[in-house]
Amino acid sequence: GAFSEFVFGELKEKAILRFQGPMGTFFLRDNPDHHPLVFMAGGTGFAPIKALIEQLLFTDKNQEIHLYWGVRSKRDIYLADLPEKWQQQFSRFNHAIILSAPEEQDQWQGRTGSVTHAIADDFSDLSQVEIYAAGPPAMIDSGKNLFFPKGLAENRFHYDAFQLAKE
Repeated sequence: GAFSEFVFGELKEKAILRFQGPMGTFFLRDNPDHHPLVFMAGGTGFAPIKALIEQLLFTDKNQEIHLYWGVRSKRDIYLADLPEKWQQQFSRFNHAIILSAPEEQDQWQGRTGSVTHAIADDFSDLSQVEIYAAGPPAMIDSGKNLFFPKGLAENRFHYDAFQLAKE
């Protein structure tokens, strides 16, 4: 983007930069009741979800964590071994990768369909969970439509809906 072009093309050595840290709203909330946490990532939404999960894995030793990561096809999975490594290392962590449009060459044996439907299928009652979601707006909207009727409180659904930049 523009900032990268500035850094690599115009920024002089030893120049002083001043910036203010993130001011977003997508961060872990206090969870004193230790409700199970469900993380839903759509595509590259795995990046912010990964940061939250890593924070939990290494600071909160008791938190139950579920990761649902939806991508179109196998080629869209990056850091594919990381969720499996977490699951082997932490008994309180489990994950599912869901392909919405697997390609024939994927030879995918795992779950397919919608990541939101996978969560809705696995949790008959969402009244005692907290959900963090990052991905496209359509995924977030689908989650709202499926999760709220299953008891998820609106104040327990935290999301970062990102859209593609317009050129």
